Amino acid sequence: MPGARFPDHESRHILNFEDVPVPFRPLAKRYLKFRISHLSLGQCTLDVRILKLFLTFIHDKNPSWKDLNDLTRKDIEDYLIFHNKKFHDKIPSKRSYLIVLNVFLGNN
Repeated sequence: MPGARFPDHESRHILNFEDVPVPFRPLAKRYLKFRISHLSLGQCTLDVRILKLFLTFIHDKNPSWKDLNDLTRKDIEDYLIFHNKKFHDKIPSKRSYLIVLNVFLGNN
């Protein structure tokens, strides 16, 4: 990817989107294509993991959605309840996950 930042010694320059629900995969790829030019591969790998968690939750709740145009406050609130249960004992992880998600949703 032109402009992507990664160390010369890094042999694995691949972001894996396989676990992102298929309808949301193009959205996640487009977002990460922008992010990889500004952030490290490690941060972008974390971003993919965070988006996978969120987009899988949304896809399970709304399997017919092909985009996030119908996303509501209630969807976000439901996700936050799920997220807080999943990460209740991992305060630093919880915070970083929500920051990445906030940036993603603010750009879409």
